[in-house]
Formats: sequence, C-alpha cells, structure tokens
Amino acid sequence: MKCITVSELPITRLFPRPHYRTATYITDRFLPDKAIDLVDEAASALRLQQESRLDEIQELDRAILTLRIELESLRKEEDVASKERRNKLEAILKEKKAMVEGLTKVWEEEKAGLQAIKNTKGELEHARVELEICRREANFEKASMLQYARVLEPEAKLPKDGEASEGSLIHDSVGLDDISHVVSKATGIPTTNLMSGEAEKLVHLQDALRQSVRGQDDALKAVADAVRLQRAGLAMDHRPTASFMFLGPTGVGKTELCKALTVVIRFDMSEFQEKHTVSRLIGSPAGYIGYEDAGQLTEAVRRKPHAVLLFDEFEKACLISPMGEAHKDISSLLLQVLDEGFLTDAQGRKVDFRSTIIVLTSNLGQDILINDPSSDIALSRAAKQQVMDIAQHFYPPEFLNRIDEFIIFRRLSKGAIRDIVDIRLKELQEKLDDRRIKLDIDVKAKDWLSEKGYDVRYGARPLNRLIGKKSLNPLAERLIRGEIRNSEVARIRVAPAGTELKFSQITIPLLPPISIKN
Repeated sequence: MKCITVSELPITRLFPRPHYRTATYITDRFLPDKAIDLVDEAASALRLQQESRLDEIQELDRAILTLRIELESLRKEEDVASKERRNKLEAILKEKKAMVEGLTKVWEEEKAGLQAIKNTKGELEHARVELEICRREANFEKASMLQYARVLEPEAKLPKDGEASEGSLIHDSVGLDDISHVVSKATGIPTTNLMSGEAEKLVHLQDALRQSVRGQDDALKAVADAVRLQRAGLAMDHRPTASFMFLGPTGVGKTELCKALTVVIRFDMSEFQEKHTVSRLIGSPAGYIGYEDAGQLTEAVRRKPHAVLLFDEFEKACLISPMGEAHKDISSLLLQVLDEGFLTDAQGRKVDFRSTIIVLTSNLGQDILINDPSSDIALSRAAKQQVMDIAQHFYPPEFLNRIDEFIIFRRLSKGAIRDIVDIRLKELQEKLDDRRIKLDIDVKAKDWLSEKGYDVRYGARPLNRLIGKKSLNPLAERLIRGEIRNSEVARIRVAPAGTELKFSQITIPLLPPISIKN
C-alpha cells in the first residue's frame, strides 16, 4: 500500500484543460484506464521520493564522485596547469558538498514533518472509528470527549491541503504537477508548468536562434512564435504545433534553423523519388518484405513525439518520373498529418504528430531570389509573389492550403557572412578549450575569410569549406607536429601577400591559480 493521498479535487480539477489533455498524449491506451494509471504512477513516484534520496541529491553525489576521481588522478601531477586545475576542482567539490549537506538536512526535516502528519492522521482515523462506535452505543459522554479532544483539536493543527507542500522538497499529496511530470517523463513532451528559467528562454528564443542563424530575422520570428504558442498550451489540439515551408537558395540557413531548435528528425527527400519508397516512412504493407519493420517516420515520432520533422529538399520527392508523371504519394501522406495530427502505420498503430513541428525545405525559385537586387535587405513583393507562384504550380493546392506559413529566405548579405565567420570561429575555440589553447585571430583575418568565402549563389557553404581548408587543416597539422602545444596561443594573421593565412604560436604566461565556481 502506497499510503499516498490524492488531492481531494473533482476530476475536472485534477485533469483540467489543458492538463486533462495530457492524458491524450498517451495515444496507445484508452480512458479511463490511462488516466487512473497516471495517478497511480504519480503516487508511486511520490512514495519513492519520500523513502529514497532526492534526485537532486543523487545527482550531486554522482558529480562529487566524478570530481574525486579526477582529483586523485591529478595528485601525482606537479605541473602548474595541473595544480591550477586541482585547486579549481577542490573549490567546486567543497561547494557541492555544502549543497548536499544543506539539501539533505532540509529533506530529513521535511521527511520527519511528513511522518508526524501521517501519525496524526492515523490517530485521527482511529479516533473517528471510536467516535462512530460510541454514537451507535449511545455513549454520549465518551463521544463528546472524543469529538473535541481527539478529533477537532488535531484536525485544526493539521495543514490544509497544499499548505504543507508549498515550496517543499517533498510532499504527500498527488497534484497536477506530479501528474504532468509523469506524462513528460513517459512521452518526452514538456507538459509541466513553466519554470522561471524556461520562461525566460522562451521569451528570448528568437535571440537564441540568432546565435546560430544570421540574416533571416523573419524566419526566426515565425519559428519562435510557433514554439511559444505550443509551450503556452494555446496550439490547436488536432494539428501539429506548426508547419512551415522554407523556400530559398541553398546555404542560407534553412536546415541550420531547424537544428538550432531541438531534436531534429531529418529525411532527405532525394531518397524518396521513387513511388514505392513511400512505404519506408510508414512501413511495408502486409505480405511484403520488411512488413515487420517499423516505418522510419512513424517510429521516429513515436519515440520522440516532441521533435522537429525536417523534410529536406521536399521538391525532389515530387519530381517528374521517367514515365512522365509526378508521384504525389509523399504529399498525400502528409495531408492527414497536417490536417488531423495523426498517422497510422502499416501495422495499424496510430501515431500522434500533434507535438511536432513540421518543416519542409525547398529550393524552388532560388534564381529569382539570388537575382533580386533588394534581397540583401528585404525581399521585394514581386520576388515573393514569383516564388509563391512557382510553389503553387509545383505542389497540389490541397497540400499547400494545409501549410501554416510559407517563409522565404533571402540570400545572405556580406554582413551576414561576416557574422557567420564569428560563429564558426567561436565553435572552433570551444573545441580548443579542452587543450587550453586560445585562438587569436584579428579582424583582418576574419574579414579575409568573409571576403574569400562569400558566394551569392551558394550561401554559407563555401565559407565553411574555406574555414576548413585555410584554418582547420593547417591548425590540425601544427597540433599533430607539436608546433602548437597545450596552454599556448594559436595566432592567425593574413600573410603579407594577402593570399593566405599564416600561423604562429605564443606561450601563455602562467598566472596563480584562481578558484572558480562551477
């Protein structure tokens, strides 16, 4: 017996919209069975929380163990860098130990308080039984004593429902947050109430996306609005969170924007040009080879229902075949997903797509966008209309009508390419941090990379290749040869001739160890 109470609320309070809707996230079971199981699992989790150490404490214990192992490995090292690292780890270890002690003390005090409340409730229940017996036997004197001394007074001292658990680490009553947490853990869909840190991230989501994608502010705003809509619980129940079609030239950030969001399930649509390949998405029909294998699309969403579905270069799945006909099975398959939010695989399982964001990318109309003279600043209305006319001619109208928003990416300007140089060099510095190597590249070298890597037709991809060829490869060669060692500065400058980059190294002067908090 779990000895856990459920909040004394009517079912419409315990599962209100949108919280009652969380039961619908578990699509392979039925009501009321799955709703009752949610309460049961929440009660079990609450019971384990009371009896075992908190997850936060266990996580700190594991971190402390890892720090101790690393400290022991550094005991025999005598170089200055190892001593500095050892001092830093000792400071972090001391801080984490203090956190564990504080949390453990609070947890034990709250656990003792809950046990006292349970004991009082047990005594009250026993007194109520005695009171009922006395009333039946007409023993009013004893009933009066029980009524006021052993029932009313202890009841007044007990905390009201929710008071004891407010702001506490543990509690003894299953509430809305506990049920939402179980749903989140089972499905991967965040249904719990927004914490202050998460709310802050959602408010500034557009700025966070801008750290990965530059020069496409309209696209960033549209995607950020869709994510905030879903997380606030205001998205439509019967459709995916959002569906977009990204139109624009190659290399301008269409795929990169999806990767910056969250877990991305990517499908390269060049692999689905043949008509029979659609079966790979939902599974082969009965009697065909591979019938027992799950579909690539349905199984991926079933395992990760809160993902971004990226159908890259979608127009390739609708190309004209050698027989002279354009197969539209892929777009027909997605009609049900975009309209109803569900898709049934070949084995008859109904997969829920309502928590996904669906993105279709296409290079249709890229020549128009590349040749648009105003594309560096803002797309002209005429260019947008021409691109949309091409899309409407290429895709069936019933399919386009179900897309939430069409986002046209403009070509990258020289300023955007310069910003991307900073992003790529920052990523390189993060890789060098483990070696304690600092990358020193001046503005002239960055401008040189930006100028040589700019290509109006191919976007940022030539820049990535240039950075790999002119920066990463020479740097890797010098690291392997030992010309640039750990704890040194790798300096990159433009060669006097202006045709190459030159590399040099500087030893970093060692400073006294500084204690840094984690």
